[in-house]
Amino acid sequence: MREARCETRAPDFGDKRDITCQFTAAGVQQALFKVRFLGSHDDTQLSMTPALDGLPLTCGPGSKTSSRFEDGEITLECRFVIEAKVDSTHLLKMEIVWTHAQYDGFEFTLR
Repeated sequence: MREARCETRAPDFGDKRDITCQFTAAGVQQALFKVRFLGSHDDTQLSMTPALDGLPLTCGPGSKTSSRFEDGEITLECRFVIEAKVDSTHLLKMEIVWTHAQYDGFEFTLR
């Protein structure tokens, strides 16, 4: 598994966070980005908008990039595949927005 360097930025107000992860990939690699929330309830809305190398990224099967009106602990996920013939550096950006929930962190893995 390769390591990614991630940075997170949050504005001074509002429930928003931008997370960028720089990583190197070679061959075919599976990627998974998860963001966790606590305290969701009947008026909670969560979403993440992914981009890879400055272009919109469509998450693959099994992904969940938004949630509305769910209770409890919620995890959003984006699954995608990177295909590179040689080592190449990529930049993943996730824009995360939520209301009426508590952000509880993220994880990004490459396999």
